[in-house]
Amino acid sequence: MGACSVYTLSGTSPAGPFLTTAAGLDAGSPLTVTEGNSEGSIDESSTKGQYSASFLLPAGSATVAGSGGNDVGKFSVTLPLGTSTLNWTNESSVATITRADDLSITWSGGDVKGTVEISGYSVGGSSAASALGAGFICTAPAAPGQLTVPSLILTALPPSSNFSNSILSVSTGSLRVGQAGTLVPFTAVGLDLGFAWTETSISNSTVTYQ
Repeated sequence: MGACSVYTLSGTSPAGPFLTTAAGLDAGSPLTVTEGNSEGSIDESSTKGQYSASFLLPAGSATVAGSGGNDVGKFSVTLPLGTSTLNWTNESSVATITRADDLSITWSGGDVKGTVEISGYSVGGSSAASALGAGFICTAPAAPGQLTVPSLILTALPPSSNFSNSILSVSTGSLRVGQAGTLVPFTAVGLDLGFAWTETSISNSTVTYQ
């Protein structure tokens, strides 16, 4: 059992469904990431409330903490880190996706208590300048090892265009499979609800939706 949602986009550099118009919250800078005796930092970008950094962390747990900023107070949350890599087992068979058919995605490994996220987008139009498209994101428990994206979701996406005359290489179709860890709640002044989670074992393929 899973759940899916669809979003629209314009242009050839699609943002994910969570990177839209929500205002960011200043939680101070930098945030710290601690694992055992090792510590890293995540600086706030020029866009308020956006923090980005990549870390290679061993299995176990890591703690993310902030000293507090203008919008969010001091917080600390400890996240479990999985011990098993998620493998997208039928990746090679989905280079071309027929939107009128259901799409089966299979995987092995990963955190059986976690969630698998499957997302994709397709961009259509007569040229890169007039490109319009749509994307989707589906989530499902990791344990079953399989999720079917229904054709009802896929037909909300346009057929992928071929902008071969563009001076740039433009990807007009994408499919992504990744592992999301368990949601961990936390509290801080300025937040009504706070949740944190990890994303690991992300595989991304360029595909064509037809």
